[in-house]
Amino acid sequence: ARMKELEAEGVDGTRSQYSSKSVLRDTVIDILDVLKTSLEASAKSVARGSPALGWLFLVNNYHYIYDGLTGDQFLSQLLGEEELLKRQDLYLQAKAIYIETITKKVNNVLDSPPDIEIGARNEPIGRSKQTLKEIMSVVNKWISDVHSSQRKLSVPNQDLRVELRWLIREKVSRKYKSLFEIVNKVKLSKKNKEKYIVYDPERFDMIISQFYEASEILSS
Repeated sequence: ARMKELEAEGVDGTRSQYSSKSVLRDTVIDILDVLKTSLEASAKSVARGSPALGWLFLVNNYHYIYDGLTGDQFLSQLLGEEELLKRQDLYLQAKAIYIETITKKVNNVLDSPPDIEIGARNEPIGRSKQTLKEIMSVVNKWISDVHSSQRKLSVPNQDLRVELRWLIREKVSRKYKSLFEIVNKVKLSKKNKEKYIVYDPERFDMIISQFYEASEILSS
């Protein structure tokens, strides 16, 4: 009879423990969902000035949340793989959209090789000179604008900073180098050459490496 009582107590204890964990898990998920809603509302407010800034805000915060959850053994076990993947997806999606948003304007130009007619002396023929001017004007302005804006931004996590810079390079550097080689072959006056080719590929990469410099100044 006593054995049956002990067995019953053991079952009840297990059920009680399971119930407590289930309630705790649901509570943590509710908190995460409320936080997600709050972050998205804040991102919309931030994005009024710059859509890319709104997405970077989410990248920073979703990365921090996911990193915190996966770095805590109790929370990661409590939430389970499916819920962790859900939080990871939020971070990965925000990161992909941020990279796409910040590079879209220049990629619209870089993805379409310029139709340049070159004469026997490597001089641009017809509208080719004007085409070069228009293309390089867009590219140079993009470089100047993103350099000015992104270097002032903060990405507190060092690994994330390195990754974002690498992703932006992957999106634009190779294509910019190809455009640079095309323009550099064209015979132009020194004045026009300096006007069109403001950044060589090395300087272009160096500028990307200066993105999020504010983080490094704050941490030093």
